[in-house]
Amino acid sequence: ASPRDLPLLAADGPATGPQLTARVPRVRSKGAGCLPEKVTRLLRMGQTFVLEGSRLWPAAQDKWSSAAYLRRELQSANCAVLSAPCKLKRFGYWLPNRPHRRQAGEAGELVERYSFDEPAVKHLNLSVDEFFDLSASSRDESFYLQHRLAMPDTSGEMAPVRKLGPEMSADFGGIDRPLLDQCREAARLGPWERTVLFVGTEATSHARTTLHYDQVDNLYLQVHGRKTFLVFDPT
Repeated sequence: ASPRDLPLLAADGPATGPQLTARVPRVRSKGAGCLPEKVTRLLRMGQTFVLEGSRLWPAAQDKWSSAAYLRRELQSANCAVLSAPCKLKRFGYWLPNRPHRRQAGEAGELVERYSFDEPAVKHLNLSVDEFFDLSASSRDESFYLQHRLAMPDTSGEMAPVRKLGPEMSADFGGIDRPLLDQCREAARLGPWERTVLFVGTEATSHARTTLHYDQVDNLYLQVHGRKTFLVFDPT
């Protein structure tokens, strides 16, 4: 249940931009609770990799690719959804309500408003039924659901958020925590902060997310379909 192609650096088009320089290592899983030695070394180096054949989260891998399951288990949730024109199929992350200004001087005075082209992306709050129905019916817009499923509770343990269905909430008990703990220790990561569900449909096939960086380290589990990552050396 891993993304199939993760180039370390690739071109945006056949003959323009930076060219592919390498592909990230691919390592076969050794089973539940067992982190391959090669993966341990890669994590210690901060290297991106693909772990193939892992059953990290059996319930998610077996059930969450079903639209009927998601409709049932998220029926009470208010889901965050990005909307972009179908002709572009390009999603971007930005904060539309934050003033964009340049700061200067020791006092940090506001001296100039930034000028930039805001992406043609809308931030929506939809029910899961609205998301699937609009994805199937809209000819002008494509939709990308990004819903947070879990956050730390008062004790610091990861817990499902409110308004998840009982079966999806119970699915959190089936995660291979020993494997996660081994990953966290090898990579010297902090505590597990969040779990986010990303859902596209056939209408978002070949869609792209514009270049960005995440503020937390990611462990990405592909439960259905295919996703290509283009990863750039941070230096």
